[in-house]
This record gives sequence, structure tokens and C-alpha cells, in this order.
Amino acid sequence: MDIIRKKYDFKNLSSLKKAELAFELAKLIPLKFKNVIYTLDQSRYDFIKIIIKNSGVIPDMGISVSNAEAFMGFSIIFPGIYDDQKILFMPNELINIFFQIDSSELENIVQRNTEWTSLTHGLLYYYGVMDAWHVKEKISELTGQEVDILEFMNVMSFACEFYGQARYTSYGYQDDSKAAVKSR
Repeated sequence: MDIIRKKYDFKNLSSLKKAELAFELAKLIPLKFKNVIYTLDQSRYDFIKIIIKNSGVIPDMGISVSNAEAFMGFSIIFPGIYDDQKILFMPNELINIFFQIDSSELENIVQRNTEWTSLTHGLLYYYGVMDAWHVKEKISELTGQEVDILEFMNVMSFACEFYGQARYTSYGYQDDSKAAVKSR
């Protein structure tokens, strides 16, 4: 289970009726959305910007099922049907939150996350498996900047799920790039 989802307080929601569940999710998701936005890298950030530029709705552009599921799993983008066409949409509440936090600070974080993700994939491609702490230390060494382990693990949690190039195991992060190529 990833760190971001552990921060969500979604306990006991499965026992709720549909209307109660919808009400609780409508309260919880926007509260946690900012944390998720701060885990984006450049390509996922750009994709969200495209959706927002189109008033929160785009036709299903052939995004892979696994990528759509990753966005859905982090409560960012959802599938739907509009005028008998498959679409992807972002609720207005999330768009408004995104507008509030979209700034040069967020863009710097997105660039940092892109670098962390790229370096991690490269390290894992070379070493195969690395403990999270060692990856963090190596990235700190390569970038000359201190890396917060929890922020790093949050960023990599979403990246692992989205890109499928790495996964977290009991031994640490493991290269999964060959599996990612086969599944795409």
C-alpha cells in the first residue's frame, strides 16, 4: 500500500450506503488532492493541464487502462460517458484546487519530481533492486540537494503505479522496465 493512500482516512467507508459514501468521498478527496498534486512529474502535470484547459473534460484519447487506473486510484481523473462517447474528466472542485496551487513553486516541485523519477528509473535499471534509503541517498548525491524520504516515497509511489517501470517490494525498489515494455 502506498504512503499517499495511507494518509487518506478512508477507513470504514465500505460499510456506507451509496449516498453516504458519495458524501464522504466528496469531502475527503478535495482535502487530499493537494498532496497528490505535489507528487506529479512533468508528463502527468501536462496531462492534467490539458484536461483543465478543456474545462475538465477530454475524449478518451487512448490513454492506457493502467494509466487511467493510476489517475483514478489517486482520485484525480475519472472515466465517464458523455454524448455516447468515452471521456476522462476532472471534477470542478479539483480543478479549482489545482488553480489555487498551480504556481512557480508547484512547477519547481514538478521538475524535481521528474528528475527524481528519471534518476530512480535509471538507478534501478542499472542495479536492479535498491533499498529506498539508498536510492534517496544516491539522488541526493547526484542532485546536490537533500531529499526528504517521505516526499520521495510519495512521488515514487504514484510514479511506480503510473509508469510500471519500477515497483516497491520487501527488498526495496525493483526495476520493472522490461515488464512495463511488454504491457504497453
